[in-house]
Amino acid sequence: MKKLLIIGLLVIFAGYMEGIAQCDTLIPADVFFIDGTPQQFQPGSTVCLQGGSKDYLYLKNIHGTADNPITFINSGGAITIETNHYYGIKIANCSFIRLTGSGDNEISYGIQVLRVDNGAGISVTELSTDVEIDYVEIANTDIAGVYAKSEPDCLFNSTRDKFTMYNFWLHDCYLHDIADEGLYIGSSKYTGQTINCNGKDTTVFPHVIIGARIYNNIVENTGWDGI
Repeated sequence: MKKLLIIGLLVIFAGYMEGIAQCDTLIPADVFFIDGTPQQFQPGSTVCLQGGSKDYLYLKNIHGTADNPITFINSGGAITIETNHYYGIKIANCSFIRLTGSGDNEISYGIQVLRVDNGAGISVTELSTDVEIDYVEIANTDIAGVYAKSEPDCLFNSTRDKFTMYNFWLHDCYLHDIADEGLYIGSSKYTGQTINCNGKDTTVFPHVIIGARIYNNIVENTGWDGI
């Protein structure tokens, strides 16, 4: 009996260590803001986000490569977000990253944005490109479920002649009870829009998205368009 117990414990420990070994970095549950500039995540690395409650999650300045994207994945249970902020998750100035809630086989959506009182569930912005999001649940947002675009502003660095967003992939997600659009991907002002910079009205053209893939998502109970 003792031998069986020891063997059982060893099997459990080995499985646990195997899960830990998949993480190049483990981010504690109480960390909400992750800036790649000082932390220097290496391309191809897997960053595990410890399960638990968060007020929000902000990923900024994180850059993988086309061959070696950086993966952010839940670990040790689901990540749940309920917030009064303007977003549940924000991805800003990032490229070649994947945000996935597939870290626990017992949970369909390991990242859960359950309430955003003053904004969108997920915002992919500030010149972010080549971003993949999967196995995320988004619910009870004040505006859209997902925004994926960089609006032109007076810096003029996200206009069509300066920036293109590539390969935005969103799949296997569940969006429900959304106040406005389920998915707002790209600009609705392709023919141009007017912004005021230093008191002068200027017509600008928003960027395009090349290589978008939106599939295998469930979208229900939206106030406006599903996509």
